[in-house]
Amino acid sequence: MDQHHLALPHTVAAHFNFLTQQFPGKLLITPVEAGGVLGFSKPASYKRVCNGGRQDFPKFVICSGRKMVRLIDLAEYLDRLTNTPSTTPSAPAHGKRTRGRPTKAEQIARAQQK
Repeated sequence: MDQHHLALPHTVAAHFNFLTQQFPGKLLITPVEAGGVLGFSKPASYKRVCNGGRQDFPKFVICSGRKMVRLIDLAEYLDRLTNTPSTTPSAPAHGKRTRGRPTKAEQIARAQQK
């Protein structure tokens, strides 16, 4: 018998395999279950879905009047989360001042540069 395999990137396939083990026999899960995978509380999951779907929550489909999340969409969302570089800089760029009064060390370093 020829088995049909999804043509997915390796990391998406790994996430999908993890999710199918966690939810055996399901291809659609509730937003609360999807939020549980992502670490959201039940009210936070409802809020994200009721706001029409946001970027910080996977896409959902409407099935028999209920909003459901497809496992493949959740796997792709997890892949985007793990492959997205962080946007917070580790340190401010050299020469760019931070807010507030300079620390004593910054004052001394600036005085030595002059």
